[in-house]
Amino acid sequence: MKASEKLIIAKELLELNFSNKISQISIDLTYKQLHIVLIDGIHLYIVYNDHGEYSYSIIFSKLDLDRCRFDNYDDHWKVSSRPHHFHPRKIISIHVLNTIHSYQSGMQNIHWRLMYL
Repeated sequence: MKASEKLIIAKELLELNFSNKISQISIDLTYKQLHIVLIDGIHLYIVYNDHGEYSYSIIFSKLDLDRCRFDNYDDHWKVSSRPHHFHPRKIISIHVLNTIHSYQSGMQNIHWRLMYL
């Protein structure tokens, strides 16, 4: 499935299930990015490409590292779940990944549902 198709499906699913939480939603098919602004000001970004890579980002505020990301873009990280990995909020070190494995597994389940629709 092409990245643009995945984004359209993700947008439809988010609108269907979370319309009361979404303030704004936009899709950019050129950059293959879905941008969601929640009513509490949190920004969500979903990015796909046509090579099976993805990124889900949650930006809580404009403060440094006040974000979380789950992706498979960075192939050089040495984590057990490679290439899938989680970038925790307010933490720069990749070594914390081992302590959040259960959260990562949950995020992977969400990812697989979107990837294989």
